[in-house]
Amino acid sequence: MPYTAQVFNVMLASPSDVAEERKVAREVILEWNNVHSQSRKIVLMPIGWEYNAVPEMGDRPQEIINKQLLTNADILIGIFWTRIGTSTGKAVSGTVEEIENHINSNRPTLLYFSNKPVNPDTIDAQQHAGVKSLKQEFQPRGLSESFNSLDDFKSKLQRQLATKLNESEYIEIVTNVQLPIPNPTPLMSDSAKLLLKECALDEDGEIYMVNYIGGFELQTNNKKINTDNSARTLANFQSAIKELQSLGLIHSIGTQGTGFRITAEGYNLADKINNSDI
Repeated sequence: MPYTAQVFNVMLASPSDVAEERKVAREVILEWNNVHSQSRKIVLMPIGWEYNAVPEMGDRPQEIINKQLLTNADILIGIFWTRIGTSTGKAVSGTVEEIENHINSNRPTLLYFSNKPVNPDTIDAQQHAGVKSLKQEFQPRGLSESFNSLDDFKSKLQRQLATKLNESEYIEIVTNVQLPIPNPTPLMSDSAKLLLKECALDEDGEIYMVNYIGGFELQTNNKKINTDNSARTLANFQSAIKELQSLGLIHSIGTQGTGFRITAEGYNLADKINNSDI
């Protein structure tokens, strides 16, 4: 059954050497949705440059990513292993620029550093040194967590993401915003509304279309509904009948296609229309 929920964008920020961790992070986010989204009325939407950024010219590449993704991110998950990334001109790397900007926006940030074993011959020493320096910088600020394997990362992210969603002041403020209540009345033409209201008042709940030479007569509730016999009026009411049928508010009776009866859904909607003067 459909339900109304608020969508929170969760940005995955990282250099290119943690593809497996990015995949795990997406799985954790989607698993949270499966368990909690309906009860919490929250949907977490994972976003990242590899899926959500689109080509654009006229600015720094990182600034384009910031505008397209970061400004719309409610939560950021940063992940590092052996690489820190490429300088943007404003920060040591694009990932670091994203993290700093997100923290400065006072939105929730989860930052992870991998301690997985790595072959020293396969790493860039300068890049690795940059990661170590960044880890030391963030540790006193209470913003980082370490993990030793993919399973360890998944377990910690599951627990800490849930905690962040429960305790974050930003999340609490946003989720307390009153959501608009969807209008239960389907979009209907004025002619369809008129027919439905009159049919609901009819003793038998029926509509009849009587065609004769030179005109037609639309009857329900002991009334002639059409005020003239023009081709425009006929087309208008024929369209209204099809509209009511397509919405399941009336159904055809007999074999000639000239008689129709209101359904239970039709009665319910007619009451709502009358009560709200729609």
